[in-house]
Amino acid sequence: GNGALVETAAHAGAYCIGVDTDQWETLPEARACLISSAMKLIAPGVFDLIKRSKEGDFPGGLYYGEIGMAPYHDFETVVPEPVRSRMAELEEKLSNDTISTGYTP
Repeated sequence: GNGALVETAAHAGAYCIGVDTDQWETLPEARACLISSAMKLIAPGVFDLIKRSKEGDFPGGLYYGEIGMAPYHDFETVVPEPVRSRMAELEEKLSNDTISTGYTP
């Protein structure tokens, strides 16, 4: 993944999207193409699991925590407002389970 982002960054005018963390912070070599990143918000998920465990409500099996999109950083003015608005809407719907991805655990 990181190698593909760095390779893409070497091509002027190419865009890429990171994954798991805000790769703007973790992979500066890719900043030339990195529009945003789809993030697994691990810290809030771990916090929630610890809290639930303390309350005696630790969920067994798979646990799916929060997700989010990283800021657009240098691409804030490049990504058109209608796209930014639609992405924000989709992020909200994914976060509150009002949109179906077709995936069932």
